[in-house]
Amino acid sequence: MASQNMDPAAATSTAALKGSETGGSAARGSVSKRLQQELMTLMMSGDKGISAFPESDNLFKWIGTIDGAQERGYPYKAPRVKFITPCYHPNVDEHGFICLDILKEKWSALYDVRSILLSIQSLLGEPNNDSPMNAGAAVLWDDQEATSTAALKGSETGGSAARGSVSKRLQQELMTLMMSGDKGISAFPESDNLFKWIGTIDGAQGTVYEGLRYKLSLEFPSGYPYKAPRVKFITPCYHPNVDEHGFICLDILKEKWSALYDVRSILLSIQSLLGEPNNDSPMNAGAAVLWDDQEAYKARLHATYKN
Repeated sequence: MASQNMDPAAATSTAALKGSETGGSAARGSVSKRLQQELMTLMMSGDKGISAFPESDNLFKWIGTIDGAQERGYPYKAPRVKFITPCYHPNVDEHGFICLDILKEKWSALYDVRSILLSIQSLLGEPNNDSPMNAGAAVLWDDQEATSTAALKGSETGGSAARGSVSKRLQQELMTLMMSGDKGISAFPESDNLFKWIGTIDGAQGTVYEGLRYKLSLEFPSGYPYKAPRVKFITPCYHPNVDEHGFICLDILKEKWSALYDVRSILLSIQSLLGEPNNDSPMNAGAAVLWDDQEAYKARLHATYKN
């Protein structure tokens, strides 16, 4: 009869202990399975300089090994940047090396090639004359006319090197364009002249130019990519931003040109412009007025199109 009067709390505790004993092996088996999976993941990871294995047959006790990390390179260390074309500038020495803080003590892994080139482009027009590498250029800077003359003399001596640099850049752009897979744009050098290309643009789908193909000429100056190429339509193009001679009103070919642009970005921008003209600054006023009536515009476009 005494068992019938057992304390309910004691009974609950006894039941819990029994449950934990029966569930203990299951829980331990679950942990073992997890550790086996982690061991396999670690062995297969291929991570250099770290390893760990169970000690003897005890899966619950491991011995790990860690090697000191190797010295980190780019982007944790700045690249070595120098001018190939001789550059007469207060912060550029006779070997082409540049005194620019972000390439030295202020370098950060957040910087990239684009930010480096933009910073150097900005430095050309805004030198740091407090720490010159070319003292003569620093002294002469306040006399902009004399500085310009000296810079031009330097560029003349480096003319052949500059042309070779442009040729290399254009060869790289040709390869990039061919590998891009962009639909509706292409361009190749004309004959053996790497400084004059013939481009092709197909009108984008869903626009009045769909189904029409245009040829363009691209002529690259010796100062490319710091100077924009001369681009014009060969195929007559009826468009608000194209004049009767084929010249194009496009900001990236004028005041917004940047050395970061290339042939691919030029062709894609013109292809986009065909379907989205800037009617605020038309070169063909009649086409700009007619643009809002797409049906009439398309009829006029096709009537004037000559492939």
